[in-house]
Amino acid sequence: MEVRILASESLGVRSYATFIDTGELKIIIDPSMALGPRRYGLPPHKEEIETMFNRWQLLNQYLKISNIVIVTHYHYDHHTYRNAYYISSKIILLKHPYEFNTRKHRMRAELFMQTIRCYNAKANIQYVDGEKIKIKNTLIEFSPPLVHGKNRFQGYVLSVYITTEKKSILFSSDVLGILTDPQKKFFMERNMDIFLLDGFPTYLLGQHYNREILEKSIDNVLEVLWKTKPEIVVLDHHCTRELNWRKSYERLFKESPNSVRILTAAEFMKQPERLLEAKRQKLFKLFPSSEKI
Repeated sequence: MEVRILASESLGVRSYATFIDTGELKIIIDPSMALGPRRYGLPPHKEEIETMFNRWQLLNQYLKISNIVIVTHYHYDHHTYRNAYYISSKIILLKHPYEFNTRKHRMRAELFMQTIRCYNAKANIQYVDGEKIKIKNTLIEFSPPLVHGKNRFQGYVLSVYITTEKKSILFSSDVLGILTDPQKKFFMERNMDIFLLDGFPTYLLGQHYNREILEKSIDNVLEVLWKTKPEIVVLDHHCTRELNWRKSYERLFKESPNSVRILTAAEFMKQPERLLEAKRQKLFKLFPSSEKI
């Protein structure tokens, strides 16, 4: 099984776009990306914009060769109608647009599906909340709707579990570091070799979240890791929006099983870490730019 993380915060943009080749199927999960609109009172820097352009080119190359497209929820760093032409010819597995969804995300989902059908009126669109799909020797299992973070106000997401005869991978989607019991239950009931986990948004500590919630998140992650013992955990997305995120996660690194390797997406892909959003203030000081998106 080949796993390639095509875009993420440690690779310079907001995303967790992932390509998985099982040998029989080529699957792409959440083929989109975005930039944080404002950080430190600043818009995206020119380097962020150029990085996103390059990441889009890479993502679309893999999207063209994929058989299956999965969209776990309707935030713009996970779905977009802009690449609907490429998506329209694939098997399209979607978070249900009308059930367990906010009004705003229902509207986004409708626009997304309408755009796809403009290119292909017979597009193969399936709603997959809680479903299992077996194609050849690849099983794709979807969680029931899980809250985005700790409550329903940011909507719901689907976690994705993909297994073959030799390997398994679990894509958490936006659980913000495992904050609820249903999230934890779904993960603990699965054995995965690779766990692509969305981390806690440490950059929002003191604003929307407190230290107690972070510690609870770490407790939950540790419980999952000791139960399932994956070979690799990729920890990225919300947690890598600040430079010192590892300091907040010291206890996780110390107390997780020795057999488990915890990496960022950049480390997993053997590429340099480029936390550009977290570095935005420094980028503007070093390379002043008036370009905006």
